[in-house]
Amino acid sequence: MQNKIPIFLSSDNNYAPLIATTIASICDHTQSFCEFYVLDSGISLINKQKIAALSQKFNNFSIEYILIDSDKYFKNFRDIRYLGLATYNRLLIADLKPSLNKIIYLDTDIIVLEDIQKLYNENLNGKSLGAVWETWLNLDSRVKRNKQLGLPNEYKYFNAGILLIDCTKWRTTKINDRLFEIEKLYRNKLQAADQDVLNLYYCNEGYKILPLRYNWPTKYSKTISGEPAIIHYLGKNKPWFVHPNIPEKQNLQITTYKNVFWHYAKMTEFYETLIEQTKYKSLGDLLLFRVHSLINNKYNEQPSKI
Repeated sequence: MQNKIPIFLSSDNNYAPLIATTIASICDHTQSFCEFYVLDSGISLINKQKIAALSQKFNNFSIEYILIDSDKYFKNFRDIRYLGLATYNRLLIADLKPSLNKIIYLDTDIIVLEDIQKLYNENLNGKSLGAVWETWLNLDSRVKRNKQLGLPNEYKYFNAGILLIDCTKWRTTKINDRLFEIEKLYRNKLQAADQDVLNLYYCNEGYKILPLRYNWPTKYSKTISGEPAIIHYLGKNKPWFVHPNIPEKQNLQITTYKNVFWHYAKMTEFYETLIEQTKYKSLGDLLLFRVHSLINNKYNEQPSKI
């Protein structure tokens, strides 16, 4: 059994509170020691100290920050809307820590609900990557996106928010070099930045499809069934926009699993700051949001690009 689990996260200063919340959820459920490596795109010292304060509650983790100069590595890459160049950081993981053979990569808009060891122990069956196929999208959306990228209609496009990576295979087969070549070749067609790049590569190489429970999309929770192991707050509307005192509403996606997020946010030094920054502080605010959501329903039905 693996005693230490290497887990990579990526963040700038704005997402530091989410790093802390994600780490809290992992440590609360995991018995093994977690080695967190944060791809750092500008996290302040004070925020690093607040994240480190989690050691007052948990003793099963360490954190190492790896400073990433996105402008250096991704100088000519296309900056797609709200994603920013830092989203490409995950492409560097295998080369950043040559001593690591297998790692987990997690986005920051996730909450873990069970021992992360279970995900780490998933057998990749000889593949260099494990990910969750976006089975939650309807057929028309899948075909449209695959067509935009020139992928076969039947290709099972995956979400890159939760990845299990065989770093040894990445290094020995020089996957990073190929990924950078693909980005340059498809730069003007990319809609979801590095997620598209990864899918363009693995369309030919193949990847291990992980169970849906390891990447449970709250945005589509009405159309899927089962028990989530890792909640992924997909889409533009996040639970930290909503004050913790507002109850979850069954017909309002933005509140789906909101209470779980706030449960772990409360374990961090960022709790009060997150509350102050909520956009919807009352039920009235939330109802107004609901009206706006209905008006913009056509937009909300578009495929997620996280």
